[in-house]
Amino acid sequence: MKHPSPNEQRAKTAVLLIWIVLGTELILGISTYFEYQLLSQLQQGVSIPDEVIDANDYRQIVLTFLNIFVFIISGVTFIRWFRRAYANLHAFSQSIGYQNSSNYLDFSEGWAAWGWFIPFINLVRPFQIMKELYEEGNEIIKRKSNDFTVQDSYGILILWWVLWIGTGVVSNISARLVMGSENIETYLSADLIDMVIAVAMIPLSIITIKIITDYRAVENVLLQIYIQEDENK
Repeated sequence: MKHPSPNEQRAKTAVLLIWIVLGTELILGISTYFEYQLLSQLQQGVSIPDEVIDANDYRQIVLTFLNIFVFIISGVTFIRWFRRAYANLHAFSQSIGYQNSSNYLDFSEGWAAWGWFIPFINLVRPFQIMKELYEEGNEIIKRKSNDFTVQDSYGILILWWVLWIGTGVVSNISARLVMGSENIETYLSADLIDMVIAVAMIPLSIITIKIITDYRAVENVLLQIYIQEDENK
């Protein structure tokens, strides 16, 4: 029989990294606004010293790479939390919920990680697993305990996933716009898109943090039930 593993620290680390990503994204967004102003002046024929243009380019490059680096680290910490949460749900299901979690739950534990990387599947699989975490975790709690109020999370999960897919698609459009282009109008359009993404990252980050925090509470209750069930055996 599988046993749940500690996941509290992974949740805290994932939340911390999301805040850091949001901070770097907002700083980059502000920098992009300054670049947009600079490009607008160039478009209007205003003479701007090369040193100012070079300084802008350097700042944007540094902040962009910093943002990408932090985003990758954050993604790793989130997926590590997400995979363990789903692995624990299998363990909870076997011990305190259902005799065969592999028949009851829709996916194997590995999908909580690989589901983010396989094209097309990554458009639905992480959402399906996150939805299952909440629904089945809460179902076990309702069957075993009356002391925990189960909240309806479907609406916020839908909003989370729409924001995630939306920002990803729009970010891809922005990157393709400037690829190999030297047109000021193109860069202005890309900057506008990037500023919209920076704003959209605020609700996306806050909702993601709320989802992690809320499921931490669910997982803690499941763990308490698991310990009680184990002691009563």
